[in-house]
Amino acid sequence: MIHKFASVSVVAALVFVLASGCGGDGGGTNPSSRSGDGFTVSLNVSPSATTPGSRVRFTLTVKNDSGDLRTFTLPTAQEYEFIVYLKSGGQLWRWSSGKMFAQARKKQVISAGGSREFSVDWSAPSGKGGSYQVEGFYMGLPKLRPRAPLEIAPK
Repeated sequence: MIHKFASVSVVAALVFVLASGCGGDGGGTNPSSRSGDGFTVSLNVSPSATTPGSRVRFTLTVKNDSGDLRTFTLPTAQEYEFIVYLKSGGQLWRWSSGKMFAQARKKQVISAGGSREFSVDWSAPSGKGGSYQVEGFYMGLPKLRPRAPLEIAPK
């Protein structure tokens, strides 16, 4: 009886672990969030496990949890940033690298309970399998920087 109970427990635990890592998109998603100053900034990496050369979508959602309309004055026309870090901590990729932004202040309003969403598609590098960290942030709340893991299978 004890042996049967242990077997059922191991199978149930295995099913839970496998199911929690899978999503409807085949590779799973991995949301992460940071909260502060009446806002929640969430980062979703989809899929969270992929192969070299595949497309990965990074989505940053900025939600105003406060009861007040908030106006941000951004220092430039850049509204958001995404960075992919190597396991060692160095940067592999930065969304804004090589881009030019108007050097003029930009006002942006997020209503009470409202949100803004920013998405970028990125191609996982060929021949660079491994474990990475993706970071995203809104320029109006640069201290709220959620990170999510990304696994790229070796080729």
